[in-house]
Amino acid sequence: VATEYFGVNDYGNSSELAEDVKVSLIGTDGVVAITEPVHAGSNIAVTVTDIDLNTDAASMQTVDVELKNDITNEREVLTLTETSVDSATFGGSLNSAYSVIVGADYNSVLNVKAGDTITLKYTDEIGSVSAGETITDTATVEDGLPVASTDLVGVMSGASVDILPLNNDI
Repeated sequence: VATEYFGVNDYGNSSELAEDVKVSLIGTDGVVAITEPVHAGSNIAVTVTDIDLNTDAASMQTVDVELKNDITNEREVLTLTETSVDSATFGGSLNSAYSVIVGADYNSVLNVKAGDTITLKYTDEIGSVSAGETITDTATVEDGLPVASTDLVGVMSGASVDILPLNNDI
């Protein structure tokens, strides 16, 4: 950071001094998580908790993370939103699709199949050691379909639902 100082010298004349100053910000390390289990065709839920991201206690902030299928190298960027005002916890989910072929990067859908490994990557701009620390979490895509939650069944009471397999892993 370059800082310029303007002032008055001993003789009452204005003077300009230039000085380079290094400023190091020490923050806290963020924590990232992929909610498991992960199944092809379901949303991939992720969270980041980092107090340094909570820059305004009166509003909710956002942060971008990257999800990558480590087998195919397909990448998606996901914007997470603070879960409530002043919480410093950010959440969101990315659509996934069952596929044995590589999907297009950055199209908001991650192609996966059972056995694939997904990596969540967050760049912590104000880490405890240095700026730009990369923090990751991984999850393995499991066989089968996600299990319906009882909350979802309650919401769908009286509705008919067709459940079809998405792959041959079942």
